[in-house]
Amino acid sequence: MFKFGQEAVNSEVIITPAGILAGELAKALKNVSHFSARGWWKGWTGQRGNKKVSVINCGTGEKAADCILFLKESGVQKIFFFGFAGSVSKSLTPGSFCSPAAWAGGASFEEFAINLRTGKLPRKNARPFGKGQMRLPYGEKKGRIIYTLPSLFMERNIFKTLEKEGIDLVDMETAHAAFAATGIDSRFLYYITDFQMEFVKTDIKKLSGICLQSALL
Repeated sequence: MFKFGQEAVNSEVIITPAGILAGELAKALKNVSHFSARGWWKGWTGQRGNKKVSVINCGTGEKAADCILFLKESGVQKIFFFGFAGSVSKSLTPGSFCSPAAWAGGASFEEFAINLRTGKLPRKNARPFGKGQMRLPYGEKKGRIIYTLPSLFMERNIFKTLEKEGIDLVDMETAHAAFAATGIDSRFLYYITDFQMEFVKTDIKKLSGICLQSALL
């Protein structure tokens, strides 16, 4: 039977779709052991101070949801999701951080494309994150919404539509991951990589330190 995540039980679990960040986070742990799931996901478990910490590269898109479901089945009851997101709002600048209040989107590629042909944004109704969602003093506006879309190619042409619908930032995982995390303690935090696809350079080592600090609050 396919299983994944038993090694992460009873630890502080950090999940990220960014493989390069997951690798850097793993380097910050001591007494590290590696676990994986037949090419789907990679994980590391080790010590950070007096805490047991597990870092998992959950993959992009819907893979993140599957990863969380297997972790829940294995007995994990708490996760910290650290994602990369693009800003739609001028008030949310690249290089900053955001802990949004709600999420929307999650349509399939086909559903997304068909709706855009008629000028509609599918699944735009926002759902609140769980009670455990953090509020960090990074200057973000209260009530920000993250929208999950399936295509970078189509994203390029809908920034005005996203702004009109009150969307602040976008990614490719959150709607799937947040839905899968229903029933467990979860927190979601994002690093803003770009404004409408104008990217900034990222210091991954520095970012990993901020991620660990935030996860272990």
